[in-house]
Amino acid sequence: MTLPGEQRLTPIVLLSLFLAVLGLASAAFALYEHVVYTHGLATGPSVCSISAYLDCTKVNTSEWSTFFGIPLGAYGVFFYSCLIGTNLAALCTKALSRRDAAAVTLFFSAAASLCSIALMGISHFIIGALCIMCMTLYLVNFLLFGVTARGAWKGRWGEGIRAGFDATIHFLGITLLLLPARTAAASALSRVGFLLVVGIGALAVQLPEMILGYLSSGLPPERDPRLKEQVEAWSMASIDAPRVVDGAGSQSDLREGPADAPISIVEFADFECPACRRMYKTLHEVLREYEGRYTFVFKNFPLDNSCNPSINRQFHLYACTAAYFSRCAGEQGKLKEGVDLVFTDPALDEPQGKTNQQVRDTLIQKATEQLGLDATALRECIDSKRYAGKIAQDVEEGQRLGLVSTPSMWVNGRLLESMSPDVMRAVFNSILAERKR
Repeated sequence: MTLPGEQRLTPIVLLSLFLAVLGLASAAFALYEHVVYTHGLATGPSVCSISAYLDCTKVNTSEWSTFFGIPLGAYGVFFYSCLIGTNLAALCTKALSRRDAAAVTLFFSAAASLCSIALMGISHFIIGALCIMCMTLYLVNFLLFGVTARGAWKGRWGEGIRAGFDATIHFLGITLLLLPARTAAASALSRVGFLLVVGIGALAVQLPEMILGYLSSGLPPERDPRLKEQVEAWSMASIDAPRVVDGAGSQSDLREGPADAPISIVEFADFECPACRRMYKTLHEVLREYEGRYTFVFKNFPLDNSCNPSINRQFHLYACTAAYFSRCAGEQGKLKEGVDLVFTDPALDEPQGKTNQQVRDTLIQKATEQLGLDATALRECIDSKRYAGKIAQDVEEGQRLGLVSTPSMWVNGRLLESMSPDVMRAVFNSILAERKR
């Protein structure tokens, strides 16, 4: 078969480029519509929802609007972006021939056309509605196929599809160093192209979340769909409330707030864990807004194998010493103050290179200066490790609950997966709102 020359293929490549740009715009709009209507951010019906049958919203929010959890619009953005890159490379460089660009376009538009037929069938027979924007995408796919099949291969589309498949395999072979390139420029273009494809794919996967974040910025918390999802995830979690040990002295758990408060928080944390140190401060900043309406319980879960048998290697070297210190401060009636001191004092921010004795002595010195505790009694208590049993009890309780990281927090008996300040406020407010009903 005699193929047209490169110059004769230029209009076909240009038309394919135009159609791919149109497809990209339509896919981006479809993705935007999916995010807006799936997350309840819309203030009215979609501009392309015309009737009960021509209803973009119904199609875009159906269970068929995603594949492996990714909206179909994101796949479209990836697909058309790659086609744009392919045709631009053929027009602007000599490393990719226009014949190969047309073949690749034909091969992938054939696959996209088959998908379009399947999606039209699902829309009509299962969803019972058609999406005008989706129909635009289907038309783009059919036109891409027709333009390249008729224009470059004079209707012998089977040969063109095989050529496109071969060109795609050759591209992957060059990229993976399995096949030689015709020129150094073609080799370089293949590698750059592969990196661009991976980058476009990663961006397409992130686009729904990026759009959601942009649309949600500035919204009041009660309207933020991301917070709603987190509250719903928390409310759907199974209830398995941590056991709380009440009583007097350091054998009991540290509790702040009234025991019958509507908001109940139990936190497992490690004094040396940087995330725990940040979370302790963040949590208490949030809790100031809920004074009198919460009870907070603190439990030790040191990631230190000297008192936590679930840790099978050396990790946090001073966490057990810090836990003993807090318990020993409680022996002198200063359990809360002792916990506050360890979490806020810089002694454990960067303790590398110190010995446990040095960390112990630093904490004791701060406790005597700031809390007025007896240094001798503190030292004897820490060295005796007499609260190892209480710490082991906390560790066992964390293991029973399936704790996998610190900090971990249970709110009203349910594990709170995300502990950002906004999520905590949203969960706390939902609890208070439910109490008022």
